[in-house]
Order: sequence, then C-alpha cells, then structure tokens
Amino acid sequence: MNQLDLLDAWERAAPLDPTGRALALLAAASTVSTSDVDDVAALPIGVRDGMLLDLHASLFGPELAAVVGCPACGERLELAFAVDQVRTDPPRPVEVLHIDGYDVSVRPPDSRDLAAVAGLDPAAAEDVLLRRCVSGDLDRLPRPSWRPWRTPCSPPTRRRTCDSR
Repeated sequence: MNQLDLLDAWERAAPLDPTGRALALLAAASTVSTSDVDDVAALPIGVRDGMLLDLHASLFGPELAAVVGCPACGERLELAFAVDQVRTDPPRPVEVLHIDGYDVSVRPPDSRDLAAVAGLDPAAAEDVLLRRCVSGDLDRLPRPSWRPWRTPCSPPTRRRTCDSR
C-alpha cells in the first residue's frame, strides 16, 4: 500500500464507525481480501487490533504518536509509544468459567459485537455484549458474581488525573 492508496482508503473509511474503519483499512491494505472482511470481523478484537498494529508498523514504523484532548479541561496531551508496548497475548477462543455452581462459556468480543453496541448507552451496551459473548443461564446468576470480568485480551488500563480537577 502506498501513500496515495492509504489516503484514498482513509477518506472512504472516514464516514464509518471505528469498527467499520478498522475493517475497511485492513481490506484496503490487502491484509485481507474484501471477501475475507467477514472473517476478520469474526476475529477477537485483540487479534484484529494486532493486525492493525502490524499494518501501522509496516507503513509508518514501530512507533505510534497521538494527540488527545483532556475531557475535563481540553488541554492537549501528546504521547508516543512503541507498537509492541500495546500488544496483548492472543485470547483463548472460549473460556469456561465456573461461577456459583454454574458453568458459563465466555468468548472475547469481535467486530460484529462492537457494531451491535455502537450508539447504545453504556449499561445497555454491557448487557448486549454479555448476552452475545457469554453462553449460559445469566438470568439465574446473581449479577455481582459474574461481573465485571476481563477477557484475556483486554487492553491494560491507565488512568491519569487531570490537574484541573
């Protein structure tokens, strides 16, 4: 993929939601064929994002640079890190959990799951994701016993407190 192809792909993907953009960029980069986009959409998010990190590294090198605005004060924060610093271990396809005498199967979310919750409020999105990614009789389980959990491929979380608060 050359710079012109990348710019064209980015412009075509711009109106899509983040999940659609990710899949469109992977397809445009010939990382996957257009007919394989559905297969990529079925991959766990961590695997798909690993493919995006590989694409970034092949086009721009192993460093990522970003600029974000603080949601509290609007101050600009610039950051840079290596692609390998944000990689995760591959997830297990399905994990069986034994909770309060019940067995539930948990799989990592994929792009189709993210598309299903796009635009939902956080509580509704959590419920939809749970019902899509967890097999078992959730309605019989006491909620505190099965949430929250993290998939093996969940990204690390980092918190920074804004000095303006």
